Amino acid sequence: MFGKPVRRDYNVLRHAGAIYSIARAEPYWDNDYQPACDSALSYLWAKYTIPTQVGDQKLLGIASSRPGHEGDKIVKLGGQALAIVSLLAQVRRLNAFEEDQVIKLGKYMRSMIHDTGNTISKIDVTTNVPSSFVSLYYPGEAALAFVMLYQRLGCTDSLALATNVLSYLANDRARSGEYPPDHWALIATNELFLTFQDLGDDVRDLLYWHAVKIVETILTSAITAADGSGALTVKGSICGTATWIEGLAAIWPWLRKRNYTNIHTVRAFVESGSEYLMGAQIKEGELKGGLPWTSPKHRKFKNIRAAPEVRIDSVQHALCGIISVSELANHKEAHQARLTRLD
Repeated sequence: MFGKPVRRDYNVLRHAGAIYSIARAEPYWDNDYQPACDSALSYLWAKYTIPTQVGDQKLLGIASSRPGHEGDKIVKLGGQALAIVSLLAQVRRLNAFEEDQVIKLGKYMRSMIHDTGNTISKIDVTTNVPSSFVSLYYPGEAALAFVMLYQRLGCTDSLALATNVLSYLANDRARSGEYPPDHWALIATNELFLTFQDLGDDVRDLLYWHAVKIVETILTSAITAADGSGALTVKGSICGTATWIEGLAAIWPWLRKRNYTNIHTVRAFVESGSEYLMGAQIKEGELKGGLPWTSPKHRKFKNIRAAPEVRIDSVQHALCGIISVSELANHKEAHQARLTRLD
């Protein structure tokens, strides 16, 4: 049989990411989706927040699993960050409970960042022993959360923390010579550049060239994958194409400002990738609006067992990617309008 069984476990990172993407789409809502976001946030607080402690501070973490499931005392930096991002992206006033929650989540996230800017990806809150697991994306997600804590609540040390995390990534990758396609770092770098007006020129240059190297990794892969379909990945992954579009669109205005050599190639891939996503969208039925793992129009579709599977991460990243592309013409204006709506 074509396809595969759908797993019944639940991914809290995708839950939070979905809330964030719906909030990002607020200017395009054709219905009032705020109650759905609020319900999803309530579920997050009820099922996944767990007590944590740093020194004498009683704080909060986001558990990897629901109570009674394996991992219900494990906090992942990505889950912590995306929970913060999902709340702070809401286009309404936060109530006192939510402000208290997000501040406690932010302070615990701060404890997962070393003074060097290196991060703890995963920790058991019962023992305070960090895991050896290292995530590619969690640091960028954390940096974005720190910037948003400043944007929304004025947390005074958050911009320095975001800068420290991104600077560590830039220096560490410069030492190794390896620049993975870290779209979250590109998204966070854009938000930091737009927000931190007093960012020093040396640090700004460091983070800009780090972003350029990530962009070049994505371009190299996209050129290899180019087959006329518009997909940016060899296997035609909707999620992979969408995340790369998110990153490229986020950093594109800064590339343009500095006359980046391959700026037209970046724009071309952003546009062709967007068309690939929109062409893959399901047009009717109960899954209308969703996107499969791989487009039926891609040559690899019949060879990939999971190709027809509609996953929330594919949908949420495609939504954010398309929104980011739509804002390219008025980058700073769109950013300011979003911050104004958040006030």
